[in-house]
Amino acid sequence: MKIYLDLTFIVNFLLCLIIFILHDLVYSHKTPLKRKIFASLFGSAYSIFLVLYPKFFAHVFVKVIFFLLLGFIAFPVDNLMIFLKKIVTLFVISFLGAGVLYWIMIENIGFISIINPIISVREVTKIILFFSGLVIFIPLTRIFILNVKNIFNNKKMYYYLEIYVGNEKVKVRGFLDTGNSIYDPLTKLPVIIVNAVSIKKLLGPEWSKWLETGDIWEVPMETQLKVTLIPFKSMGGEELLVTIRADKVKLLGEKNDEVNCLIGLNPDMSRMYPGVDALLHPAVIF
Repeated sequence: MKIYLDLTFIVNFLLCLIIFILHDLVYSHKTPLKRKIFASLFGSAYSIFLVLYPKFFAHVFVKVIFFLLLGFIAFPVDNLMIFLKKIVTLFVISFLGAGVLYWIMIENIGFISIINPIISVREVTKIILFFSGLVIFIPLTRIFILNVKNIFNNKKMYYYLEIYVGNEKVKVRGFLDTGNSIYDPLTKLPVIIVNAVSIKKLLGPEWSKWLETGDIWEVPMETQLKVTLIPFKSMGGEELLVTIRADKVKLLGEKNDEVNCLIGLNPDMSRMYPGVDALLHPAVIF
């Protein structure tokens, strides 16, 4: 059997990159593209060594060392617990996503087709279907991990937040909305949707006209707050969400964690859940 090392390297690089993209969907702090690329190159290099020296690199101890090194390359070790959580999540995604699909592919079309996809149009089609399966697997993996975390951590659905702007702060009650998947496309920060009236004293008098009408043209541009308009899709179609960057947002609980997010302002109370003033993004909780 002929093994094409260059194609093996390319295919494994793409697999590693897709796994890190999947991993980004779980955490609000995204892995920088450079780290993803370097880690993917390291993972691809391991696949080459595994082909050349299978007896040594197939050893469990070597695999564990490799996986930890991969984690050090991809994730900063600022917080040990967060680092370990990311490592475990990466392992789960690797097994459920790439691992299972890779095994199915080998069982059905053989290893030679993976490392040499230029054999025929039929084999290329199977390769395309394989990677399409990984793309479809992205939202399924996110849903699975969030639900498993919810079960094992016994996370509740209601939380209190403290939002700080200057010398003022407001405490709001929030609901964990698993359907909230809004991110700022530039900063990649998750967005918490807050009833604008509940934090009126943080906004300032220049916001009064917008609070009354909800008209996007009434959003004040001359304000001490950094205002961003984020496009998103709702049941009514495409809309623009007015967001601000608070000085600090704290998730109240045992640790009173400070969270990095944007505040989406909703002037329409009818679009909020009863008894809550904020719809929390899953990335803020998990």
